[in-house]
Amino acid sequence: MTDHNDEVIANLRYNVRINEEEGHVDHDLIKVACLDWLEGLSLQQNHFDVVMAADCVYDPDSVPALVKLVKTCLSVAKPDSKAIFATSRRNMKTFELFKNVMNEASFEWRDESEKVTHLKTLFSPSCSVMLNRNPKREDIKLYVAKLRGD
Repeated sequence: MTDHNDEVIANLRYNVRINEEEGHVDHDLIKVACLDWLEGLSLQQNHFDVVMAADCVYDPDSVPALVKLVKTCLSVAKPDSKAIFATSRRNMKTFELFKNVMNEASFEWRDESEKVTHLKTLFSPSCSVMLNRNPKREDIKLYVAKLRGD
């Protein structure tokens, strides 16, 4: 789990610790770190099955860096690895930019907003994470993306 804001990082660590204490997560499976999309990350020791991005498509200036980082993560991952974007459509121009940059970066992606009510649908039957969607919030969308096999 990553963010660039120190307060968010502290909150992520707190949530991981609470979930560990309650037996919901294994400490070795979830890491919390600061990540600047423009600087990227070292991938020598990081191989991802799933990259999740929540509420990250809001600043048009950061969209290319976000997409590049996700593409880099998936390019060294297993062939069936995917990215999941949970995003609201605050600004349609920014969302259109996101769609265009995703397409230019060789992603195939689909809107799974209506189909997914539980993350087991996206991961595996052993996943215990619930996805709470408010049906009144039609502006929040869930997209699943994979790199095209060009």
